[in-house]
Amino acid sequence: HTTHPDAQWFTYAGLGLFLHWGISSVHGSIDVSWGMMADTPWDSDRANRNKVTPAEYFDLAERFDPERYDPSNWLRAAAEADFRYAVMTTRHHDGYAMWPSNYGSFGVKQYLGGRDLVKPFIEACRDAGLKVGIYYSAPDWYYHRKHMSFHYGSGGDPRFPGREHYGLRHELIDELPPEPEGFDEEYRAYVRGQIVELLT
Repeated sequence: HTTHPDAQWFTYAGLGLFLHWGISSVHGSIDVSWGMMADTPWDSDRANRNKVTPAEYFDLAERFDPERYDPSNWLRAAAEADFRYAVMTTRHHDGYAMWPSNYGSFGVKQYLGGRDLVKPFIEACRDAGLKVGIYYSAPDWYYHRKHMSFHYGSGGDPRFPGREHYGLRHELIDELPPEPEGFDEEYRAYVRGQIVELLT
């Protein structure tokens, strides 16, 4: 629990709105990011019917175009319904940046001509008198897509012994390709750059 004075409002905030949204909404039947990860235990009863391959998931960016996106009306309605704050997913594990970031290569800058989806949300929250929250996921599966498995729990997780790695098309792969030299340092600089952009 933070003791920072600017954060104390949250303890008593009550009802908040969380906008868990991204390119997965184009599909309509998959979860944000997790829709590309095969065999997640929390929805095993669906037998991967609510999954797509990572390649298919990332291709959703081509069709993501929220043409009627105007958060002012529904955030004003949320405030009238006694919501006190709203949080927007600015980047989930899929790595799609919802603002025109100068860092990375996957987001509105590349696919929506630089149209910012975060700024209107923040402005609408402020106009409605709601506290603003932005959710930013540090993992980025797009950035790591060639060096990770898309089979949940593969690679030695004791809960799933012998579970094999899956690639971008959920094909079996024997081993993950090694990350090139400097990969992690570049990733840290990229994440830091995006967080600075969001905060400023």
